[in-house]
Amino acid sequence: MELSDPFQMNDWHIIPFLKVVITLHLVFLGLICLDILGFSIPGIRQLIGFLYIIFIPGILILRILRLHNLGPIETLIYSVGLSISVLMFTGFGMNMVYPLIGISAPLSPTLIIITISGIVLILSVLCYVRDENFAFPHTINVRKEDYPLIFGLVLIPCMSVLGTYLMNVYHNNILLMIMIVVIALVALMIGFDRFIPAKFYPLAIFLLTLSLLLHTALISMNLWGWDIFSEYYLANLVIENSIWDSTIHSNVNAMLSIVSLVPFISSICAMSPVWVLKIIYPFLFSFVPLGLFRAVQKQTNEKIAFFAMFFFISIFTFYNEMLALARQQIAELFLVLTILLMIDKTMDRRKNLCLLLIFGASLIVSHYAVTWIYLFSLIAAWILLLLMEKPRIQAFKETICSKFRRYVTCYQENLNSVSMRLRTITFPYVLFFVTFTLLWYITFSGGSLIDSIITIGERIVTSISEDFVNPEAAQGLGIIVKTATSPLHTISKYLHLTTIFFIVLGILILIINRNKFRFENEYFTFSLINFTICVAGVTVPFFASAINTSRLYHITLIFLAPFCIIGGLMVFNSILKPFLKGNSYKAISIFFIIFLFFNSGFFDKLLTNESNSIALEPAILESTTDYPIFDEREISG
Repeated sequence: MELSDPFQMNDWHIIPFLKVVITLHLVFLGLICLDILGFSIPGIRQLIGFLYIIFIPGILILRILRLHNLGPIETLIYSVGLSISVLMFTGFGMNMVYPLIGISAPLSPTLIIITISGIVLILSVLCYVRDENFAFPHTINVRKEDYPLIFGLVLIPCMSVLGTYLMNVYHNNILLMIMIVVIALVALMIGFDRFIPAKFYPLAIFLLTLSLLLHTALISMNLWGWDIFSEYYLANLVIENSIWDSTIHSNVNAMLSIVSLVPFISSICAMSPVWVLKIIYPFLFSFVPLGLFRAVQKQTNEKIAFFAMFFFISIFTFYNEMLALARQQIAELFLVLTILLMIDKTMDRRKNLCLLLIFGASLIVSHYAVTWIYLFSLIAAWILLLLMEKPRIQAFKETICSKFRRYVTCYQENLNSVSMRLRTITFPYVLFFVTFTLLWYITFSGGSLIDSIITIGERIVTSISEDFVNPEAAQGLGIIVKTATSPLHTISKYLHLTTIFFIVLGILILIINRNKFRFENEYFTFSLINFTICVAGVTVPFFASAINTSRLYHITLIFLAPFCIIGGLMVFNSILKPFLKGNSYKAISIFFIIFLFFNSGFFDKLLTNESNSIALEPAILESTTDYPIFDEREISG
């Protein structure tokens, strides 16, 4: 059965495209009218409203920019990113402009709905004027024999939702335990080349990611965590007052991913901000591994990309700690979008820069820690790439390569003049990112963000001479040398150390032989810098602890995850080749299934009947211990 590809609507004929946009717009307004009249249909406004605001503005902007034939993944994720940018900066603009014309409640639900409707209509007109003549529609060919596989993959997040219901109501974890086993079976089938064709890998990654996120996000009917409560407080303050007080001296208050995006989604979808943070944000966060999958796939192959993302989502930080940091979820989505643009050498340079500026600005107003790490990486990568263009550096490089050409393919050997002209990381982009970061953080946080980074820097500088590689000051090293509390935790610790060894080995392989894979020079340079950041997290005092070691490691894995698979493939191919008949992906799949079982708390619960996972341990929901899950009495208090 052939269907018009909804994920590449920007390539449709303009009339059918606008018919879909206007129809969705009218349905959305009709549902609002029904709500006003008291005939609301549960769940429908939430679904239609979410699809309307999270996809339509972005796909319209893609057509206005005349960006076509991007592919389904790029089109989808660019549309989502652009839509989120529109919502955040529209909220900011309303808050700044409407009071100037006498409107005291600029972010009221009515004004939000009117404003976003007007923006969509204006974008639709511009879309027609700018892109009237383009038409190259794509189709999706869904065969009957694919139905069972698609249905089976879709069932996994359904198991996650139903499993959390059983946990919340009956404190029964059996369905969530089964779900983790099913996720492992999917990875096993892909590793052994059984039943799942490569064309379904992106769907599998997205649904496995969503399942793991929801299996913890939906635990409890209330929010759980730490930072998420300050995020909820500030977002709810905007909703209650219908205005954002930008003068509040707070790091979080300067983040539009909280004070603008949450009120927008809450108003349009008629949802409590609690459920916006528990359902909508994890759904948006699920696009992070999908975008990374595409970035890695374009530079390696489908299997390396799949297992790199399986490793990335298997670590407990991804579906535990990150769910209590809503602003970082949005920031990482924009970081991934900049990566996709960075490795895309086919897009028109001006359009590429335009999207980079939009996503870069959106990253800055989403989360400060991710911004500072990216800012450091961006400047370092730009300087390193610039130095490699210098004649003396080129001459030195050619001398080294000529001496060692028998043994290595030098890091910059394929960095020719053509690739340098196409380099995405340019001075205008670096200058814009630095300038916008400083202006925003000085203006809209009362300077608290600048104060924070200065305080952290002073503490590191004053203690580095005495506490360098000191486990008591360097949080990352402290975690490594810390004695595990049980045999299972010891195994888990060494599994993590093994993946770190794989990453080191994978990077060395790419340094020695840059032609082995198709990694773009900019991506590989960013990866080396992020590896250096990881090393600093283990050795430099008070560096990792500034944002927490697990979060720092998680952020750097956005670049480093594929090198773990490359290093692991080399190890398994060398050691187990006689037993695996050359297919080291089988060993990779088994290794990371075990890795998932330990990280998720599955083995702990299965073998000791005690787990630290909030999704698998009923005692956590029942106990009154100091854990970031709160019952109704605590919420009332």
